[in-house]
Amino acid sequence: MRPISKRHFFVFGLIFIFTITFYFAILFYPKPDVIRWKTYSTNEMNTDLQNNKIVLISVMASWTHGTLFHEYAFIRQPSVEKIILSKNISCYRVDLEKIPKDQIRAWRDFLNDGSGLGMILLKIDSNNKTTTRITLRNKMSVKKVISEIESISKEHIERSKGTGSL
Repeated sequence: MRPISKRHFFVFGLIFIFTITFYFAILFYPKPDVIRWKTYSTNEMNTDLQNNKIVLISVMASWTHGTLFHEYAFIRQPSVEKIILSKNISCYRVDLEKIPKDQIRAWRDFLNDGSGLGMILLKIDSNNKTTTRITLRNKMSVKKVISEIESISKEHIERSKGTGSL
């Protein structure tokens, strides 16, 4: 048996790298957004909250592929998209790359996390105060996202009917 030459090894390596790259390109190919994302605006978010909507905020950073992966892996899953579309939820995306540094610090402080990345759900409670649910990027899963949306939606429906004790 003849030993593998450097040339063959190099060709095999290129084929392997191409195959892996192609696999991930297909796996994470950006699909069209089902969710109608709004541009981050505190005025619009406050208006949505006052209009009895739940607000979902995806805090991401487009400079890192990891945050794009998290959004595709957890928020853009069909089961999550279905629940978001079935509820009275306004969705906002905050890209830390596109906001001033002082606001980035504010997001990191608000989330109590150095990365400042994750998902936030907001609603108005029966005392007209904003209730917040935070899921940090490293704690996110499809099950967790659905659970948080279901939980805050249930509280929200109870408040709307006047049966909640929030």
